[in-house]
Amino acid sequence: MKTTIAAALLLALGAGCATARHGALARVNDELVTGDALRREFGRHHYAMEKILGDEREVRKYLDRLVDRRLFVQEGYRLGLDEAPEVREAVARTRAQKLVEAWVKEEIEARAAVSDEEVRAVHRGLTEHLEVRQVVVATRAEAEAARAAVAAGADLEALARERSTAESARRGGLLLVGWGAEEAYERALAGLKDGELTAPFQSPLGWEVMRLEQKKAVEPPTYEKVAPRIRQVLQRRKRAAAEREAYGALWARYDARVVDCAPTVEALRRAAAGEAPATCATWKGGALTEAALAKRLKLDELPQAADRWPELRQAVLEDLVARELAALDAEARGLGARPEVAAAVRARQDDLVEAKLYREQVIKGLEVGDEEARRWFGAHETELAEDARLELAQIVVATPEAAREVAQKLAAGQPFAELAASASTDARTAAEGGRLGFVEKKRLTGPFAPVASLGEGEVSAPIATKEGQHLVKVLSVRPARPRPFEEVADEVRRRALEEKQEAAVARWVKTLRASARIEVDDDAIRAYGRERLEALRRDGTQ
Repeated sequence: MKTTIAAALLLALGAGCATARHGALARVNDELVTGDALRREFGRHHYAMEKILGDEREVRKYLDRLVDRRLFVQEGYRLGLDEAPEVREAVARTRAQKLVEAWVKEEIEARAAVSDEEVRAVHRGLTEHLEVRQVVVATRAEAEAARAAVAAGADLEALARERSTAESARRGGLLLVGWGAEEAYERALAGLKDGELTAPFQSPLGWEVMRLEQKKAVEPPTYEKVAPRIRQVLQRRKRAAAEREAYGALWARYDARVVDCAPTVEALRRAAAGEAPATCATWKGGALTEAALAKRLKLDELPQAADRWPELRQAVLEDLVARELAALDAEARGLGARPEVAAAVRARQDDLVEAKLYREQVIKGLEVGDEEARRWFGAHETELAEDARLELAQIVVATPEAAREVAQKLAAGQPFAELAASASTDARTAAEGGRLGFVEKKRLTGPFAPVASLGEGEVSAPIATKEGQHLVKVLSVRPARPRPFEEVADEVRRRALEEKQEAAVARWVKTLRASARIEVDDDAIRAYGRERLEALRRDGTQ
């Protein structure tokens, strides 16, 4: 009997209950369908709207969809599609990613939490700014030379104007440093007295040398004003420190090393073709080859950065090795057994199995030939016709009184474009005499529906919206026209194919349902609907 993620997690989707009292909403063969699974299915069709599912009719509608989907997924497993190499590889990548996420959450994010007292402590220290002069250069050697020159009496202001690559060079290197600007500055300047130089240090700008000119006392801002930013900066810094510590420990524990490989982009291309098995990194129990590196990169984009490839290679390798080590460590600590990891992996595998079944079984071979496309066109020619289009202009004013005044001026003969330019609050259209452009008649709905019945040259009564009062003029009318097959051929083929695919799916659903054991718990559905509606009321959604 084969052992797969599918077998190990057969009931993962139905492991919970819709409610503690009512259990699952349905059973599809041996699989329970829960309220949580139903909300996820609803979310697939209504992005970021899972919370509004509560009406019993909606519950039953999406439960039907979910039952159909579970039948497709189960059929894919029955056919062994989860064992396809590309599916297994994609599932393995997902599992590794989820392991890394779990490891990061535990090892890094947990250590980046910031307490209120830490925020208050920083706020209490916001009593001064440091006025400094800086010189920023490309290399450590240049920074050391600049420091030596200033220490020997050279004019730092002149040196900054002459050599510094920072924006402050035009001010002779003058810079005001406050807390939170750049952590490297705070470390370099800590403990300095007025007139003292820092040692050369590296910052995001390059290699720097600074001199503390003077400390300026300032009145600290209110806690409420700066607390969010202080917390954000502290979290970023604590996370960076936690990353350095955690990944450093990983590299040491697994004796990870990056070695020279793929010296050029061309060498990487040869590796992708399987011509170079050289190793790029090693660690206890594993290695990363040139070919594996090539698979992780978009080779077509690399030639644009060929001159920076050695630098990019190092960064990419370090990132990839760090991910491999984090996944290894997470596995060793049993994080893969956590329910949230297992559920995410199973959900991804289900998606892949369903997609493979759909692509290779359900719609395989379906196409629409020219004759079939023309028949479909003949049956739908009216709906494919181009709708009448109205060229519109508008004047928008703030109040009904202002709208009546504009209407009176129009009735007295003042040109619409002139009034739009002088009175409309819509600056974008006012600049063009109020012109909006052409709009299909069928799109004129809601408060603008009356505009659809206007003739050329006519102006609407004032229309109220949240933007104000609109007076809309029809500048011209393009009547509806039939569109020839050649003009809509691509759309016809697409829509005809979609219909064939939908029909194929319906046949599969009918066949799968006929041989399936489907049990729906009406009491549980009603109870679930009531509880969801109550939850929505508590949340203020309804």
